[in-house]
Amino acid sequence: MTTSLDDRKTFLLESSRLYDAMIRMTTSEVIRRYLAFRIIVNAMAFEDVVGKRSHPRLRQIRNVLLAHKQEDDFFEGYKAADEITNATMAPLLAYMSAETQGTDANYLVPELADPATHKRFSNLMPRVFNVFHEDFLSGFRMINNHLCYTGGSIQEVSAGALPGVFYRYHSSMALFQLGQYVYNNTHTEADLLWTARHAKLDMLLHSQNLADSVFKDGHNPHSIDGLLEVMASEGIGDPSALVTLKSNPKFTTAYAQIRQIRNKLVGHMDKNAALPGLLSALDGMSVQTVHDLVNLVDKAVWGASNTHIALRIRYVSGNQPVTNPQIVDISGLKPSPYF
Repeated sequence: MTTSLDDRKTFLLESSRLYDAMIRMTTSEVIRRYLAFRIIVNAMAFEDVVGKRSHPRLRQIRNVLLAHKQEDDFFEGYKAADEITNATMAPLLAYMSAETQGTDANYLVPELADPATHKRFSNLMPRVFNVFHEDFLSGFRMINNHLCYTGGSIQEVSAGALPGVFYRYHSSMALFQLGQYVYNNTHTEADLLWTARHAKLDMLLHSQNLADSVFKDGHNPHSIDGLLEVMASEGIGDPSALVTLKSNPKFTTAYAQIRQIRNKLVGHMDKNAALPGLLSALDGMSVQTVHDLVNLVDKAVWGASNTHIALRIRYVSGNQPVTNPQIVDISGLKPSPYF
């Protein structure tokens, strides 16, 4: 069945505008980058919908962070943060807007269009971001992911497949957690339906990314090696926990359910399936399924990491407060300002 593309284009454009609005509701450079990554994902799906790829560098960034394509030496000790700024996001929004001649009113977002809803949205989101910042970014920390450079955090920057796996794993975990904070604070509010929907999509997207950082995606011949493959190739640690996870029916079922929606609404945009049906499937999916997948994956990665010191150090470096009272300052890497 072939359907009009106006609904897809409106869906992706409005989602990107929503995230651009949220970016302007926080002073955290890190949270801005986390949110901006969704604009990149949307724009690349938009390009595929209209059949015109115009932003190869941002597609390259998206592909690596989604474990989409193996590229030798790319993202080894690399800071994506310096390339994700308003100067690169604004052209993506302009591109999608220019390509969307006829918007579909069914997919316009009240959080942007309705004054009362926008006021509630604008009052709530800064508070959500402040709590997330306190829980995951405040103080001195060891944080290793492609999008997080705070100036007050310690980063381990090194080359190789093993650190690459954990950079992607920790990036996906951080983005999942932010999506979870937004969803938890909006899903019970009927007038914030679209914010909750897109946060839920982030949770689906990045929960699958966690799994794809552990096991190479067999559906994609260009997929990046996961932790299991890297441990085998480098002969490091005991992968038993990962092997057991891969055959766990609860894991395989949750992964398949999440992938079905993720590949049609967020990682990619299905041009043929009816959009109302896809949104119904999204609304009907239990968040517990997403939590189950994340918990199963993280428990297995934790178990495998405990079998070798090099793995354990990289696992715990995802986000750890530095509480040594003798440390009074950290002069860390700082990205260029987002704005």
